[in-house]
Parts: sequence; structure tokens; C-alpha cells
Amino acid sequence: MEKLFELTVKHVELHGKYQAIASKPKSVAEATTTTNYRAQGEKPTKLTGTNTAAYRMWRNAVKTKIEIDALLYPTKRSCIIYAFNQLTGAIFDAIETWVKERKEAGILTLNELFDEMEHYLGLPSLVEDAKRELLTITMASSELVDEYYHKLIKLWKYAETPEADRTKKFKSTLKPAIANPLLPMTYTNTREVLAAARSIENQKKERATYFLINIKPNKTRPWSGNKAGTSSFTGASTTGSGATESAPKEKEKPTGKDKSKERPNAKFPPTSTKPTGWVGTWHKPEQHPTKLDDARRTELQKQRQCWGCRGLGHRENDVCCPRYAKRANAIRAAEASNSDSENA
Repeated sequence: MEKLFELTVKHVELHGKYQAIASKPKSVAEATTTTNYRAQGEKPTKLTGTNTAAYRMWRNAVKTKIEIDALLYPTKRSCIIYAFNQLTGAIFDAIETWVKERKEAGILTLNELFDEMEHYLGLPSLVEDAKRELLTITMASSELVDEYYHKLIKLWKYAETPEADRTKKFKSTLKPAIANPLLPMTYTNTREVLAAARSIENQKKERATYFLINIKPNKTRPWSGNKAGTSSFTGASTTGSGATESAPKEKEKPTGKDKSKERPNAKFPPTSTKPTGWVGTWHKPEQHPTKLDDARRTELQKQRQCWGCRGLGHRENDVCCPRYAKRANAIRAAEASNSDSENA
């Protein structure tokens, strides 16, 4: 009777434990089986081995897929098989024999598979190349801050450069116009340097735009056809020493048909290309005109040619003059140079 009582007590205790376990809510992993589980992770694009830069993205995609769908790949062997099946082309053929040999030896791991692939793709040499290039790279004068930063990020990634070294390299290799204001400042990361460099670059762009807008060209007006010996700007006659004198009294200006016959080209607005109906000789603008002296200036006045480009149909200060844009650029460059010297 005592034994029967003890068995009955044990039975009741076990039944109570079973009920407690059965009533406990199950997790998703416990309630789901591989037979009805639907994959959640995105399948990576197969790696061909022809593009070395695609390897890092492929490896990250494979690891993410295995982590998200861990229920489908519960063992190391299943993870290796999945990663190997995401290869195709030349790299598949090259790695296949190595994988078989390692499987037979029973010492294959996923990290070893990645290491072998990196050796096949030559990533160790890319690391050394990146370190060498980082020693000499500097920002080009025509390069934007963002363009240079993106170039550095790629090299830092391969060289595995620490954040402190990245910050120092980035700040010290910017072009002088941007680096000089930053050198006395202290920054803890590359993001702070990038924000400061972008701010300086934007300020310079705004300044250049301001000076460009405030260069006031002559208003468009018909070609007046100045008389020989008079200045293109004031109408006063010029002497050899560059002094100006009052222009001699002009003869009575013709009217009506007589005026149109004397200056048939006066009807055309300022232009650098020969308009249809132009009367007389036409001089095209020169690409690289020589420096003017007094004699040459007087000669151009007589022929009614532009002092800037030596062409006909306009003046030096007209927007249509090919040399006008170069003059504007020279003014902006001089202002930028003055600003850089002040910042230094």
C-alpha cells in the first residue's frame, strides 16, 4: 500500500509538470518547423569573380541571409553549402576542388571559405595597394569635397584605416583653399571634417556667384560705328601717351538716306559673328590676341575693331565679346586668391 501511495504521488507531480509545460506559450522558432517555414532573407546575387569590388557586398549579403533564415541553416555544414552554391562561373570552378578536399578532411568552416575566396580574388594585394595610395593621395584643385571624400572612403575600407588616422589624413590633404581654415581646428571624426569642408566650399561658391552677378556689362545697343581716333568708351580722342583730349567737332551728321549710306552696319546689334547683310570687310575674333600698344590701339580704332578680341561688330565691354567671360573669370580668381591669403 505504501508503494502504491508513493507511485500515485509521483504520477500526480509528473502530471502537474506536464500541464505547466504544455500551457507555456511557445516561441516562433519552437512552434515553426523547417517544413512550413518561409524564407525571409533576400537572396544574394551570385558571385562570378570577375568584379573584385562586388565580393564584399556578396559576403555581407550571404551572412545576412544565413542570420535571418537561421532555421534553414542550423549547422555549419548547411551554411557552407549555401554560401558555396551562391558562386558561379570561374570562381566556382576554382573553389570547388578546394572545398571538396577540405570537406573530406572535415576541417572546413565558413570563414575559411571566405579566406580562400579572398586569396583567389587577390584582396590582400588590394589592401597593400590602398595603403600605398593613401601615402601620396591629395585633393586636386578642380576636385569637389564630396568627390575626394568618396575616393578616400574606398581606400580606407580596403586599408582598414582607424578613424583617428582617417580624420588626420582627410583634413591635411584637402586643397589649400579649404584646408588652411581647418588646420588650426580640432576634429574627432571624419564626419566633422566633411561638414566643415563642405561649408567652406559652399561659401566660396556663393562668393564667386556674387562677383559674377555684380559685373555689369554694357546694355545692348546698336553698333554706333565710332569714328577713327575716338575712344570706344568715352568718345574722346586718344594720344600716344594714353591721355585723352576732347574729340574734334564732328561734321554735320547726315540724315535719312545719306546716314544709312555712310554707316550701313549701324543697324546691327553688338555681335561677334558676321551678320547677314554686313557691308565691307569682316574680322573674326582672335583666340590669343597679343598685348596692345598705343599704335595698335589707334589702328584698331580706325578699323572699328574690338580692343579685347580684335573682332568686328562689338566692343570690349559687350557680353558677346569672346574675351568678356575670361575677364569675368580673372576677376573671380583674383577675389578668391585674396580671400585665401586672408584666411592663411
